[in-house]
Amino acid sequence: MAEPTDALGLLSAALSASDPKVEARHLRQLYDLFQSQPGNIAPLFPSLFPLMGRASEQTKKWIVDVMDLIFCKPTLSPAGRAALSIHLPSHLLGLLQDHDLRYAKVAISVFASAYQPLFRHCCQDRSAAKLWPTIEAIKRRIVELFDSSHQMGIKLAALKAFQRVIIVQTRPNGDTVSTSSNDANIGMVPPDHPTIRIASLETEANERLTQVVTLIFTNSVSDLVIASMNSLSTLAKLRPSLSPIVLEALVSWKPQALSNLPFSLIKNVEKTLRIIYLHFHPNRNSLAGGYGPQILEALSEQKGRMEAANREEEARKEEEARVRRERISEELEGSSSRKKVRFTGLEAETESSSSTPLRLNDSGAEAMAAAAAAIPTITTEEKDIESANAFRRATQVGNQPNPLASFDVTTLPLHLVVELIIANLQARSDSELQSAIERTRGNLNGHDASNRSLLPTPLHPGAPPGAPPTMPKQEDSAEGQAQDPLQADLGEEEVVGQLADELEQASSLQALQNFTLVAPSHLGLDDAKALIRESIGRLCEGEELSVSTVEADGGVPSSLWAILLIRLATRGFGSQGLEAKDEGANGTLALLSSTSPQADSIRQLMLEFVKADFPRRIAFASQWMAEEFHCHVLARKQGIGNDTDDAYSEWLTKIVEAVIPTIDGKDKSLQTFLNQVPKIPDSVVNSLKQLCTDKSKMAVGFTMLRDMAATRPPARAASSDILLSLTRSEDRMTRNAAIITVRAWVENGGALEDKVLDYGRNGLKRLTVKNPLSDEGKELATKAKKGDEGQEEKMDDEELEEGETKKSSAADDPTKELSDEDDVVRFVALPFALCIKVPDMLDDIFREFPEMPPAVQAAVQKHIQALIRSPRTAKLNSQKLDTNKLIDILSNYRPETSKLALTAFQVLTEAGTTPRLVQLVKSLAEEHEIDPRFFVPILPDLDKNEIIKYLPRVVTILNSESPEDRETLKSVFTSIVEAPAQGFGSISTNLPRVRQTELLTPVELMGLLHRSEKEIGLKTAAEAIRTCFGMTNVFRSEVLAAVLNQIVEEPVLPVLFMRTAIMAVKTYKSLSSYVSRTFLSRLILKKVWQTPLLWDGFALCVKQTAPASFAALIQLPKEQLLDVLAKQPSLKEGLRDYLTKKAGGNRARLLGYLEMLGEDSPADASSHSPTLGDAPGSPHQGGVATPALEQSPSTPSTPVVHPPSAPPLAGQE
Repeated sequence: MAEPTDALGLLSAALSASDPKVEARHLRQLYDLFQSQPGNIAPLFPSLFPLMGRASEQTKKWIVDVMDLIFCKPTLSPAGRAALSIHLPSHLLGLLQDHDLRYAKVAISVFASAYQPLFRHCCQDRSAAKLWPTIEAIKRRIVELFDSSHQMGIKLAALKAFQRVIIVQTRPNGDTVSTSSNDANIGMVPPDHPTIRIASLETEANERLTQVVTLIFTNSVSDLVIASMNSLSTLAKLRPSLSPIVLEALVSWKPQALSNLPFSLIKNVEKTLRIIYLHFHPNRNSLAGGYGPQILEALSEQKGRMEAANREEEARKEEEARVRRERISEELEGSSSRKKVRFTGLEAETESSSSTPLRLNDSGAEAMAAAAAAIPTITTEEKDIESANAFRRATQVGNQPNPLASFDVTTLPLHLVVELIIANLQARSDSELQSAIERTRGNLNGHDASNRSLLPTPLHPGAPPGAPPTMPKQEDSAEGQAQDPLQADLGEEEVVGQLADELEQASSLQALQNFTLVAPSHLGLDDAKALIRESIGRLCEGEELSVSTVEADGGVPSSLWAILLIRLATRGFGSQGLEAKDEGANGTLALLSSTSPQADSIRQLMLEFVKADFPRRIAFASQWMAEEFHCHVLARKQGIGNDTDDAYSEWLTKIVEAVIPTIDGKDKSLQTFLNQVPKIPDSVVNSLKQLCTDKSKMAVGFTMLRDMAATRPPARAASSDILLSLTRSEDRMTRNAAIITVRAWVENGGALEDKVLDYGRNGLKRLTVKNPLSDEGKELATKAKKGDEGQEEKMDDEELEEGETKKSSAADDPTKELSDEDDVVRFVALPFALCIKVPDMLDDIFREFPEMPPAVQAAVQKHIQALIRSPRTAKLNSQKLDTNKLIDILSNYRPETSKLALTAFQVLTEAGTTPRLVQLVKSLAEEHEIDPRFFVPILPDLDKNEIIKYLPRVVTILNSESPEDRETLKSVFTSIVEAPAQGFGSISTNLPRVRQTELLTPVELMGLLHRSEKEIGLKTAAEAIRTCFGMTNVFRSEVLAAVLNQIVEEPVLPVLFMRTAIMAVKTYKSLSSYVSRTFLSRLILKKVWQTPLLWDGFALCVKQTAPASFAALIQLPKEQLLDVLAKQPSLKEGLRDYLTKKAGGNRARLLGYLEMLGEDSPADASSHSPTLGDAPGSPHQGGVATPALEQSPSTPSTPVVHPPSAPPLAGQE
């Protein structure tokens, strides 16, 4: 059966396995799968808890490990952990209440991690309120375990849980509610929550805080005190309202409760406290608030306290050593009666005798016989005693006797001897020990007769050949001969054999006395080079050189061969001629000059050797470079060579260039090597640039250049120049990495801060460059447009390629204008990034903006938006742009920077306006004319009068004819217009009164647009009115009827009024009846024909509403009626039919109607209406009377009333 590989299969296999080993294997595989593929956790995690009760101990432990993986390690995202936390409370409580507390530590840690999402869930979801009693029980159980348990792990986990409880159950900043989505706090609790009580939560948080603060003063366990201090530090940072309590406790802390602990543990606590003090140091940040002076005083007091404690510890150690020495001395005095010393007559005889060791004389046999006669008198035990006596005499200081000389150490216990030695070594300083060792060595090798060996001294192997040695005189034998310690343990046979060997060696040397070595044959220059290369190649081929030459501590090569090889290249064949200067011989100079290529050959071999395994051969390369640098400095002091003849820089550069292709993004071997070399030339710094442009090695390159700029002043200029140049790289990743690196130098007052700021300002200056040939180009373009073919120039392929090259290198040519957006970003990226740390850089941006070409200005406007949005997109630990500085700039911006100011203001108001921003725009509007787009974000925050004042300016944005501006205006109308209530326009006295708001009604908005048509412009106002008609949910038919009713009563009708009426009829057919029967009649009363544009609109409206408008049309005077028919000839036929029907059988009335239409022939009328009679409803039935057309417009034939079918007008303003 195949092994399962998916999460569900592994879990099923583990639960069904009968063999514990198989179960453990599947559980381990599933745990590994959870680690590598966290997406499998969420589906299976809820099903694990039901297994806790019936699972084996192995499975139970695995489930606890999975909980630890999810909530205590960065396996899932915060959202993923929050989603799974709702399954925890009851099971965590079960683990904590179990009598076996083996899982209590993990359970507490999991609760500490999950408490924030659990609290948020209970506050936001009322259905989760049932979880809260369980959570309260968990917190009570953790407090009980902290008080009763003796396990340090449980106590430390409980302290972490206390910290989370305090953070959650307090407000982030006084009484304000946090806006962070990740910060759960007491401000999230609804006032009417069924189970969570704010007062009890605050009380509990105060109790836990008091408990933690009390612990650092009363507890004597250093680990708990350190953990409590760290928790309090975190609380002071995350909850500023608690910082006074925390800082007061920390600055008043004293180690009285820890007085019984060892000095090292107290020192650890003091170090932790000092780190916290430094974190809240007033020179670093403002977290301390008003406690800055107290922290400085506490730091000073702690320093004095630690110095006093160090002195006490040193005194204590010295006292312990003194007591130990006294105890050992007492034990030695007490055991003096048991000392066992064995003296022999030989020793006494040896000490009293003035005889000297035997020496070789002319007769070897006599010497051997004398030695043979003397040696048997000394036994092995006696020889050991004599060697010990010799060492004892060597350790004496002057003529003072050694009190331990006759003491038998073997009578003491071994541990006592060890303590004796250690105590005496500790009581002596390093200088005293070194002095004693040197004195003993001198005594052993000195000329005192009492320290000489009983055995003959062998000849030195390095002595020159000559005659065999003879027996020296008695007085000379004591001079210059030292005892060989290797012969201290030689027996009788060994000594005799050695004497024979010496005699044989002396005879051989006598034979070689007159030997002459044959002169070597001279090699040619090529042969010499080949021999040297072959010899050095053999040295470099062996791996022993890379390992054995490095000492155990990773230091300098210690092998003679490595040093010989390095100095052979730097001094033996060096081209500097150091030895030649001492000798002053021209021949030597010529020789060294001729062999200088050999030095480079050796260096090349060493370079290949280093490159083959650079990480293991860093020490070799470092000593090589140190030697090269030493020789170069020595030559310069002696006036030999020059700066260009620098082998150190040349070969260091070659090493770096050879190593760069072999390292990866995490290899620090090259950085380690460069940290060890004495000097970093500019050529090496330039070589590192390629690392920064390689994405896989970018981190190593930037790290090395950054450290060089910070710690290597001679290389600071070159390394900083490279980093600054990379801030304008075409590659975005490289550019961002360089900007992050150099931005760290700013705001710290370092040596490079001014340089970085100047470089950023120079980038802004570069953007202001304009093409000086732009006018000429325009002239040429004009000539070409006119068709002057004689002035046109044809470019061949080479000229086209040259043009493309110039275009691509525009950013690299400081005299050319930038037109590509990517090139602009290269120069503004650094200044934008610096604005976060140096807000004054914004002044430079606004100052240079007017001088930039239009294309550059557009790019700057586009990319500054990301900078201004940084407060809302920045990470938790990243810095933000100072928007207060930006607002100050906007309040005083120059008209030339209006576009940039508008862009900045629009981004600032994306998340909503503030009173300061609203007041800013109002102040600017009072001072000078501003872009109407400034008003768009703030209009909803103004009162009605201000909206009416500024809205006409806002409408003028339609002059751009941009679709985006039309959508913007539509959104503005939506934000400032109050939607009409249900039943708008109906007449009822039972409707509730609605309080007046600061928004405009639709009728008010439409009226404002008509009244402001001159200020806005007819075309723009017409487009704004069209926008209103597009808002059909607001401008319904009854609203438009009210608008028409209101405007028609104006003393002077707007020019666009008739256009609005026509659009209303087109949009809502239900308005046709109202317009034709009432609206047109009211226009006739206002003599609409006196305004030509309105009169044309009237004719169009009549046509739009015909034939219903004929009743109003016949109310016009004859002249105006004929004018309408002339403007709209299509109305004549319909109007004739209407009048024929209206005249009925009254021929006289018919004739009058036809006369008004300009038709004089009754036959024509009869052809259209053969039957004439009085029409029903005629004003004069059965008789001839003046037609209604002849009546004055001021006295219409029918009264103006609201027809039943017209929309009600009760809602008109």
